[in-house]
Amino acid sequence: MQLGRPLKYDPLKKIIPGDEEATRLLQRPYRKPWVHPALSHI
Repeated sequence: MQLGRPLKYDPLKKIIPGDEEATRLLQRPYRKPWVHPALSHI
């Protein structure tokens, strides 16, 4: 809704194929000191 265009979600890869902007919106920044689990290994 926020982007105003139709999207297709790939549940296996957990991304929006072909749309990096939409994929970034799937993950919001956490308040410190919390760290997103997917980013904790980086």
